[in-house]
Amino acid sequence: MKKIYYIIIIAFIFSCCSEQEIYSPKGEFLFSNNCEALRGWDNSKMPFSDDIAHSGNCSSYTDSISRFSVSFDYKYSDLSDKLLKRVKLTAWVYFTHFNCKGEYVIAIGKDGIVSFWVSSRLQDFIFEENRWVKVERTFVLPQSVEPNSKISIYGWNTGKYPILFDDLIIEFVNY
Repeated sequence: MKKIYYIIIIAFIFSCCSEQEIYSPKGEFLFSNNCEALRGWDNSKMPFSDDIAHSGNCSSYTDSISRFSVSFDYKYSDLSDKLLKRVKLTAWVYFTHFNCKGEYVIAIGKDGIVSFWVSSRLQDFIFEENRWVKVERTFVLPQSVEPNSKISIYGWNTGKYPILFDDLIIEFVNY
């Protein structure tokens, strides 16, 4: 009986100490950011809001001067050794004014040259101001990408009124 007890304790310790990546049962993998935890996210160029957040205490703040939200930047080959076919983006977005204009952008490039760029207009999905709205978009990725390319995903404020972003989830799939 004591042997089983020790085996369970050792297994528990190893499971708690191992590095964790987030995988779903279908072999997809996820990255998420609630703006409180920014590991792996480029936040050096963007401000936060401590006043309005969907969850937690802060969100990514954009306006006519600071146009870009928190950015997900990753080397393509570090994401998967297989061809990534789609990326699903889920985010909570807050328009401070009915006439806000913005986009979610996916860009893939290498050495400063963008080889793939696609965006989705936020105002096509958000019809209210001063309220958090869940935005979900799926983007088809190109069929050929150089492994050393970088993939970037970010919100872009193209208007003059502030837009906030929070609770971002990025899901890459191979089917």
